[in-house]
Amino acid sequence: MNVSPDRIGHDHHVNAACALNTVPLLAARVTALLWWGRRITVVRRWLDRDSTPDLKVGLTVDHQQGDRAVRANTGDDFAGFGVHLAPGIEGFGFNAYGSDGSRTEAEVWKRWHAGDRREITLVELSGGGDNGPGLNDSLTITRYNQHRVGEQIQIGFDHHAYSAVWQERSDRGWQLGGESLDISYCDAWAQHGPYRVRCGFPLAGDACAGGDDHIDRTAPVVVSV
Repeated sequence: MNVSPDRIGHDHHVNAACALNTVPLLAARVTALLWWGRRITVVRRWLDRDSTPDLKVGLTVDHQQGDRAVRANTGDDFAGFGVHLAPGIEGFGFNAYGSDGSRTEAEVWKRWHAGDRREITLVELSGGGDNGPGLNDSLTITRYNQHRVGEQIQIGFDHHAYSAVWQERSDRGWQLGGESLDISYCDAWAQHGPYRVRCGFPLAGDACAGGDDHIDRTAPVVVSV
């Protein structure tokens, strides 16, 4: 199995275990996935329970959190990454502690293949490279706690919602990073079955980039439930 950290930076599809030597690289890839101002769908499920997955759509990075909206931290025995989403109290992230046997990815996979699932987090992602956003960009975080109980978080991105406003910004010469985060979103709401869904389309000027019928066609759920 290829556990070279270099693959995280250049492979389009990555399946990696969180360790001190991989979390900063994974954080950079996920941050790149978030730059494009797309609406975000989050699905959470417990892997050992027969329960209904928790689904939230129409989310966006909560830039009101300032530097805490997207944040990476590292220390001698710790590496972590977290994202705050809006509206509400929502977010996702991943981390690793060297003292848990996660100093290197090779150590984590050795524990995994030995059947030890304690304090292990796996990250699978597509996209987040230098070629801009893609239709199949996705992120899955599977984490096991000290009791070996697993939770899976699937994150999907609405490709179409961002396109009109991003094209306008690209035409004006805005580049990846910096000002690309300065995006306003439509706060209209709609009821979709049991879910109350925020529109979340980017604003092009003062108008919703989703068009006049945006509230009737909030983003399709791009993560399979």
